[in-house]
Order: sequence, then structure tokens, then C-alpha cells
Amino acid sequence: MDVKTIFNKYKGLVVVVSLVIVIMGIYNIFFTNPDIVFTRQTFVNLVQARQSVQNSIDWERFQAMGVDVAQELAKCKTEQERSDFCRLLIQGVATGFKNIGGKLSAFTNWRVYAKDNAQTTVAVDNVTHNKTLLLTITNQPPRKLISMQWAGNK
Repeated sequence: MDVKTIFNKYKGLVVVVSLVIVIMGIYNIFFTNPDIVFTRQTFVNLVQARQSVQNSIDWERFQAMGVDVAQELAKCKTEQERSDFCRLLIQGVATGFKNIGGKLSAFTNWRVYAKDNAQTTVAVDNVTHNKTLLLTITNQPPRKLISMQWAGNK
């Protein structure tokens, strides 16, 4: 069979698949929650040690897994110490994630958990550990991550 014959034989299938792809693209553009998109991208950048994520974290208020990161950062005396602290924290999160066998695919069911005028908390389930991670972001531009805690932890 030549290409033209194959195309004509499966033309209906090609049209249906193309329509599904277009509809999914339109859905993602118009119906994806920007709170979830920002939070997910920030989380991905953090666990992949992308240093650009520094700009997406509110270092003056950041709390992570029960640690007051902002308080620890305040102990830095120079801007260089502060920069090194942030860089090393990002690398540490990514290394820890990798060392425990963390997989981004284990984080599912991203959803808005709570929202008020100042902040939004996004919840995501970790199916490997049967836990829910809560990530809180600021609502005012520029948006920043301010907290990352397992649900039920203080």
C-alpha cells in the first residue's frame, strides 16, 4: 500500500485524534488553574535543583518540612552567605528527594486546598508514601512559595 491509500483508509481516525489533541490543548490553556500551575512548576524546579527557583520562594517567610528556613536564613551575615544558603538548600532538597527515590510521577491529584486574599494552599497526593503535601503560595504578584509541609505536620 502506498501512503495515499493508507491515509485515505485511516483519515477518520487521524481527524478524531487531531480533534482530541486540539481540544485538550484548548482545555489546558483556558481551564488550568494558575495557582496549581505555578505551584507545580515551583515544586518541580525545586526537586530538580534548578537555581532559578530561588526567585519563586519567599525566603523571608519560607517554612519547609517543619523548619523555619527564614529564621535560619536570617542568621546569615553577608549577602554571599545568604546566596550560598539558598543555593545549598535547593541542592539539598533535590538531593534528598533523589536519595529517597522520589519520583515526580508519584505526586498526583494537584488541587487547591485552601485560599484566602493573601495566600493559596495547593495539595498534592504522594501515592508512594500515602501522604499529602501542602504547598502554600502568595496571591499577590510576584507569586512566591512560602510553605511546604506534609499534611498533619506542624
